[in-house]
Amino acid sequence: MTYENLRVFADTWGLVLLFVLFAILILWLFRRGSTEAFKHAARIPMDAPDHPDGDRPAVSQNEATDKDKRS
Repeated sequence: MTYENLRVFADTWGLVLLFVLFAILILWLFRRGSTEAFKHAARIPMDAPDHPDGDRPAVSQNEATDKDKRS
């Protein structure tokens, strides 16, 4: 198989393959019943607690390294 033959094959069947994958992705995104799942996934960051350890604020990496240097 020469480069020219491979290029013609990729130009035709590669385009068809990518179009089919694109169509499948669009159909999957807009399938019936997916709206609720996407709305739930979009709300996850807003529903999470502000502080992962309860009411204690999280310590950033810089603050933790500064405390180690002072000790």
